[in-house]
This record gives sequence, structure tokens and C-alpha cells, in this order.
Amino acid sequence: MFESVSLWELLLIFLIVLMIFGAGRLADIGKGLGEGVANFIRAFREAKRELEDTPSSARLASKTSDGKAIPPDEGARPSQ
Repeated sequence: MFESVSLWELLLIFLIVLMIFGAGRLADIGKGLGEGVANFIRAFREAKRELEDTPSSARLASKTSDGKAIPPDEGARPSQ
């Protein structure tokens, strides 16, 4: 995708963005973007850790209409 974009073209794009937003605003945008990516990675790792800590039978348990969990043995279809 980017193999046709040369270094000079990237430099020109960066200079135009710098002129439009200014150095201070560009630093704020970079900081906000970095914090957003860090928060996303932290949340992803936390969710992965929670899934690893939860037993597989608890994740696969179905629920009835009244909210009670059905044990995985009763909710499974018989094999044919």
C-alpha cells in the first residue's frame, strides 16, 4: 500500500500537517493517540486475563429465560 510513497512525499505531508495544526497541537494529538492505544492494549490484556481465569464450563454455560444458568451437560445436544 505504501510502497509507492517516497520519503519526500511523507516529509511534505508532515510539513503541511505541521503548518495546519502547529507544533503544540500536533504534540497533543500524538499524546492523546498514544494514551488511547495504551488504554486499548491494557483493556485487551485485562479481558484476556479474565477469560483465562474463568473456567471453560462457566463460559459455556447457557442461561434460561429467568437468568438461571444451565449446566453445560444439560444444555448440550446429544451426539448422533
